Amino acid sequence: PHAKLKPLFFAVHTYYALLMKFLAVELASLQGGALVSSTVAALPAASAKHLRHELTNLESGGTFALLGISNFLEGDFFGWYLDAWSEELADGIRALAQTLAEFEPATTTLEPEHTRDLLKKLYQYLVPKKLRHDLGEYYTPDWLAERVLNQVGYQGDRSKRLIDPGCGSGTFLILALKGLRQFAADHLIAPADILDAALHNVVGFDLNPLSVIAARTNYLLALGDLLRYRRGPVDLPVYLCDSILTPIERADMFGKSYRLHTVVGDFEIPGETVAARDMGPLSALLESCVRDDYAPEEFLARAHRELSVTQPMTETVLEALYRRLLNLQQEDRNGIWARLIKNAFAPALVGQFDFVVGNPPWVNWESLSDEYREATKQMWIDYGLFSLRGTPRVSAGAKRTWRCCLPMPRWTTT
Repeated sequence: PHAKLKPLFFAVHTYYALLMKFLAVELASLQGGALVSSTVAALPAASAKHLRHELTNLESGGTFALLGISNFLEGDFFGWYLDAWSEELADGIRALAQTLAEFEPATTTLEPEHTRDLLKKLYQYLVPKKLRHDLGEYYTPDWLAERVLNQVGYQGDRSKRLIDPGCGSGTFLILALKGLRQFAADHLIAPADILDAALHNVVGFDLNPLSVIAARTNYLLALGDLLRYRRGPVDLPVYLCDSILTPIERADMFGKSYRLHTVVGDFEIPGETVAARDMGPLSALLESCVRDDYAPEEFLARAHRELSVTQPMTETVLEALYRRLLNLQQEDRNGIWARLIKNAFAPALVGQFDFVVGNPPWVNWESLSDEYREATKQMWIDYGLFSLRGTPRVSAGAKRTWRCCLPMPRWTTT
């Protein structure tokens, strides 16, 4: 029945996400000069209470932060199982950890491409082909991605930047990192310098939170032993955001702000905060203050100390934003919004790129939601992606049905 499909699908995604989290934390522990012992190996024998404690630490990002990775689980939707905790669930997670612990973790270092292929195949086994098609999900073969990179002239030059605005599980990103590492080997570039270049130059966006976890896991696999040479915390440049519908800029006599539309309503962010590139600090501050139940005036006091707050409008908008998040917390609907706000501004803040490559979601106009069609319609018109073929009828004030005429993508340098 259709009513049972969505919960089942979400449970399958949660399972797949947890497997990738386990793999990622083991990889980071192995490559990053671990400050903690293997997380996964200790889980099968853990009591239900200790197991839940370890998983809570993992889902909050604390385990990854200890290993020097700041943002692996930003905006993650798949930690909900901690609120549905049971002994049966604990037994299932122990079994998953036990099976994973039987594999040699160094395999991910010696043969990262094989691990990435296994993750692809596992997802394809878990999710039916028809459902993946309806979601616009298609895993680009490596040979095709390599051909595209060759056609646009990407050779791993560390002075060049590359972005995939719909990166999926990260095929183009991983092959770009492979090229970057080869360029570094050919030019005798120090590992720490090539790590910095990779994190700055090879960037991905995706709307699917599961894809973002997969891409970040594969990104870690591709970085491999470079993680040992990090100079500070690592921010993986894969962002959960919409590369087409970015926050809307609004301006009046009092100043500028940005409006971000979400399923729980609109969030307004001060223009001064965005201009100062304070989205990371703002996200951390919102999350900390909501978690510790700060009063709005206490939040504002910290905002004045930790952010750029020089305009009256900035203070007003920040207070309204914080009150919105407090209300969501009281409704048990918080936990991800502060980080999603930060990620949503990535398209506006990550800068310019020399190469734009990728395989965009294959979803036609008719399959988009009414809301997304309306929000993006003008862009489709501006880029010449519409024709007026189709049966006449009134649609969005028109006399004919808009139909999409998408050509095969030809990605070039910009």
